[in-house]
Amino acid sequence: MKILHIVSLSLLFSLLIITSGYSKTTIDSNVILFEITDKYNEVKIGFTESTIYMVFSERVKDIANNTFGTQYQDNLQAFEDSDGNFINGSLNKLESNRIEFQINEISEINFRNGKLIFIYETKPKIGFEDIYSINGAKALKNFYIEDLEKLTLFFSKS
Repeated sequence: MKILHIVSLSLLFSLLIITSGYSKTTIDSNVILFEITDKYNEVKIGFTESTIYMVFSERVKDIANNTFGTQYQDNLQAFEDSDGNFINGSLNKLESNRIEFQINEISEINFRNGKLIFIYETKPKIGFEDIYSINGAKALKNFYIEDLEKLTLFFSKS
């Protein structure tokens, strides 16, 4: 009986190891089909079967949120009415380290003059091009050109 119990625990442990390894190759039960990483290993853009996503580090998320806050403050100062009252908009803020869109929400991905351009069906509050990275530049500028070209080609084939 003791041997059967040890064998059962061993099988359970093996199953846990196999399943934990599998979760590294999937996102939200969608298999990653294509993924590129920026020069600083802080931002990834990829495709699953039904989505295109951007995942970034906590540090990049904080930089992006600080940038959004600064832009919001600049906009408040620029949009005062004649009585000095502010015309308020809303502050965009990232709640997670991931932005994701269904593939059909992206009309096109173009690569022009070394830049990746996303054309959305409906302009989101925060798009891929709105994320700033650790060097103060937009995150999309921190990818290798070859990788951006591959991403564009992958999108056009899907």
